[in-house]
Formats: sequence, structure tokens, C-alpha cells
Amino acid sequence: MAGAVGLAVLVNGLIFAFDLRGGGAGQRNRAEFPLLPPAWVIGAVWTVLLATMGYVQSRVLRRTRERGLVGLVPLLFANCLLYPAYTAGFTDELRGLLGNLATLALSAYVAGRLHSVTRLGAALIGLVLAWTLFATFATFRLPG
Repeated sequence: MAGAVGLAVLVNGLIFAFDLRGGGAGQRNRAEFPLLPPAWVIGAVWTVLLATMGYVQSRVLRRTRERGLVGLVPLLFANCLLYPAYTAGFTDELRGLLGNLATLALSAYVAGRLHSVTRLGAALIGLVLAWTLFATFATFRLPG
């Protein structure tokens, strides 16, 4: 879990250090997407979610060695950690939407698969699903 928190802090620190939200675009984004909380809140939420995934992985490892299950949480973790990279640093809305949809599908799949091994773990992965659903709704814009 400590490693998950460390990676989350590192990635969030890089996002803020290099202003991957796009020089001044943070203010523009607040106006365009009023439902989004401040960037520091988003970073804090993701830090907690990534730490939670580390905890869930430790529960999975204590309960099973089935290869198909053991690799699921790290896959979701990597997907979430790499989100800034594969969405072009939060600058491409279509890639962001596709990334959100992929994260929604993957987190739902992981939660469903883990339910037989750890119900608590499945519920905690559901938090990733809930946050990603909120973020998708908060950043969605109708064309035109």
C-alpha cells in the first residue's frame, strides 16, 4: 500500500510540477466544467483510490494465487496511473472520454471478478468506478 501511495504522490507531483493540465487551462477548465473540484482535491482522491487498490491487492494475494485474479488490480492500477499519459496530459477530450470509458469498464470487470475472493475488495474497487463515473459526467460536453 505504501508503494501505491508513493507512486500516486509522484505522478500527482509531476502533473502539478509540469502543469500537465495546460498552462493556465486549470482556470479555464473550472469555468468549462463547474462540477469538477479543484485540482488538489482530484489529486487527493486519486491518491486515496490508488492506495485503496494497493490494499485490495494485498487482500487478493492473501486469499488466492489464481493468476487470472492476481493480475487484475495491478492492471487497473496501471490504467489509472497512466491516465495522464494516454490522454495527452489532459488536453484531448476524446481521449479523456475514451480513457474514462475504459476505466469504467475495467473497474467494473475487476470488481465483479474479485467479488468471489474478497467482497470488501470488490466494494473498494467500486469506489474507482464511482469516481470515474462522476468525472466522466463532470467533464462531458454535448457537441455543438
